[in-house]
Amino acid sequence: MAPTTPKTPKKATPAKKLLGTELTFILLGDGPKASRKTFVVHKNLLMTVSGFFAMGLTSSFKEADTGIFEMEEEDPDVFSIFIHWIYFNRLFTMKTSPSSATDEDSEEWDCLPRLYTLGERLDAPRFKDAVISATIEKVKESQVMPDNWATYVYQNTVAPCGMRRLIVDFHVFAHQGKLLKKGACPDADEPEGEFLQDAMARMVDAGHSVFTTAAQMPWTNPCDYHEHGDSVCHLNEDEAYSSPGSQNPLTRSAIRGRVAATRSRRTENIPPGALEMDEAFMTYDPRPLGVKVPLDSSRNAWTWRQYLHMEEPWFNWENGWHVRRLNLWRLRIVREETARSDGGT
Repeated sequence: MAPTTPKTPKKATPAKKLLGTELTFILLGDGPKASRKTFVVHKNLLMTVSGFFAMGLTSSFKEADTGIFEMEEEDPDVFSIFIHWIYFNRLFTMKTSPSSATDEDSEEWDCLPRLYTLGERLDAPRFKDAVISATIEKVKESQVMPDNWATYVYQNTVAPCGMRRLIVDFHVFAHQGKLLKKGACPDADEPEGEFLQDAMARMVDAGHSVFTTAAQMPWTNPCDYHEHGDSVCHLNEDEAYSSPGSQNPLTRSAIRGRVAATRSRRTENIPPGALEMDEAFMTYDPRPLGVKVPLDSSRNAWTWRQYLHMEEPWFNWENGWHVRRLNLWRLRIVREETARSDGGT
């Protein structure tokens, strides 16, 4: 038998081809630029994980030309964890027990919901999935369930939301609803009551299984709280196989479909002079500021939700931060209202 010639192994793709050579500068805090915390990130990598940055870097705003984002309101400590995740695709939590909790452990519990809401603002669904997984892992390791997250998370997210559902399930299944009485824990005093409504509805759905000690905790499968849908879960990316099917409606394709539905040519109930949104939510100067949403699942009638986060005289179409904030609000409203009109499906 003739000797076989060994195959020459393929050369690894150079990192610069994967990451690109263009860099983006992110300045946090206010004051002189020299005094701000600055992160330098590869543009290609940043755009693959964040819809917020992808929109800013491919628009007509100055950030697309300069590659510089000024984000005064973000916490540098929290943001640095996001940057670490971008490059390493990992979030790490401390292994502790209730009897060995430390101040650092307490800070980590406080940080996790802030990481999730950062992912919400940056439109970074894979990062949010990673935060969900890290939270579940920490709960399993420490056997501690957070009971003071609801107010913050509910005020900084919109339904449907994986972290909201996880918080509700912690109360319903781990605590068996015992902490839902006002004054029993910080979450029970959530001011708008939306958390308590969700928790009570979950109690009804779960029925007697809530009080069965042998019942499997629903967060055994983190994918039920993730946004990836049928795509590969971040937990399985190294093995490159699909994760179990999730019932979460916030998949990328679902979002795109719902956004597309709001761009129908029908214009019932739209104020005179208001313009349609284009594909990237970059329509300039609609009057008043807002977004068109369906009244019901038929999508034969529409209404207009006005943007109330900022008084119109203060809104500056030349300010990229103002416009991106408006566009992210539009996307959140599309998610919320379309889910409502579809009956939560």
